[in-house]
Amino acid sequence: MAKSFDEILEAMLEAYQHNPNITEEELVRLAIPDADEAAQQAAIAEAQEAGELLQQFHDNAVSLAEAREEGRSRAYWMELEIENATSDWTEEEKSQFVSNIYQAVEENINKTISEEE
Repeated sequence: MAKSFDEILEAMLEAYQHNPNITEEELVRLAIPDADEAAQQAAIAEAQEAGELLQQFHDNAVSLAEAREEGRSRAYWMELEIENATSDWTEEEKSQFVSNIYQAVEENINKTISEEE
């Protein structure tokens, strides 16, 4: 019988609670042991990606907190982070990046305005 999302999540959380050093692969195999290999591999990949995103979020939160303790603003911290992330990009790639940000901001502003009307 297929497990619900809540049952799978509960099984994974219980396994993690008993062993905080458990890998994403072990968590998935414990939570959905009856799934075929392809489904387990897809779930493992998604769990690993989610783990990487959570780790990046944590690392950025720590870095921002350290910057604030040193008296730097969030805007300055973000500028340095973007500078570091794009240091090996060409000028064309940097220009496209800025253009994409500008376009996203414009779209968000236009969407907000149209929702308020």
